[in-house]
Amino acid sequence: MNSPIITIPAPRDTGHGGKACLFLFDHNSSTNPWPMWMGVIQGYEIEFIFVMLLNSTLGYLEEEVVMSRRMMKCWVNMGRTRNPSVEEGDWPLFTLDQQEYISLNSSPPHTQRRLTTNQCQFWNNFLPKLQDVTVGREWVMLHQGPPGASDA
Repeated sequence: MNSPIITIPAPRDTGHGGKACLFLFDHNSSTNPWPMWMGVIQGYEIEFIFVMLLNSTLGYLEEEVVMSRRMMKCWVNMGRTRNPSVEEGDWPLFTLDQQEYISLNSSPPHTQRRLTTNQCQFWNNFLPKLQDVTVGREWVMLHQGPPGASDA
C-alpha cells in the first residue's frame, strides 16, 4: 500500500540513480506544550537537530540531549558523506520496493518499513468506497433538497 507522500517524490529521487533516505521523527519533546494525543508536530525535529537542546535553561531531559547529539551527527554525516549513517548501523536507502526508513526518537535509531500503510488504507480503499456511496446522495441533496423538502 503506497501513499502519495511516499510515492510521488520517490521515483524522481531514486528512479534515476539518485539516493534518498527517509526518517520519521516520533519523539514528543518534554518541553512540548501540546497534548500527547496530538502526536509529534511536523517540524519539531528541528530543535533537536540545530542545537537548541544544548541550552540547559530550556529544561530538556538528558535523554533528549543524547538524542539531539545523535541526530546532529546524522545530519553532519549526511553533509560530509551523503550517508546519514547512525551509530547502531547503516541508514537504509529508501526504495519503493522496501520503503525502509529510520525512526528517530529517544531510543536508538531503528529501521522500519512502510511508514503510512495504515493511513493509506483509509485514503486508498475506504474513502473511495465512501465517496461511491455518498456522492449520489450529495447530488440529490444539492439539486432536490433534503428528503421531504419538496413536500412542504
